[in-house]
Amino acid sequence: MDTVRDWIECRHEGGLLMADGLDCAVIGLVYDRDVPFVAYSTEKVLNKLMEDGMDRLEAMEYFEFNIDGSYLGKGMPVFVDDVGLGD
Repeated sequence: MDTVRDWIECRHEGGLLMADGLDCAVIGLVYDRDVPFVAYSTEKVLNKLMEDGMDRLEAMEYFEFNIDGSYLGKGMPVFVDDVGLGD
């Protein structure tokens, strides 16, 4: 498997909802009563937005409104607040 999308597709035919351009922030899958969701690291998402030219405040506002604050329907990805341990 070459990409995180391949990894997810291999485990869940038909795929799962994923955020565009943020594959580098995927940390795994979470399950709610056997329903899978793609899990993203909030900190990794912010870092990616900053790599793309935003400062931290802009990245946080963009994330809160356009990514975490959007609703794309059933099966939306989840965003995990990192505790900063083990990095």
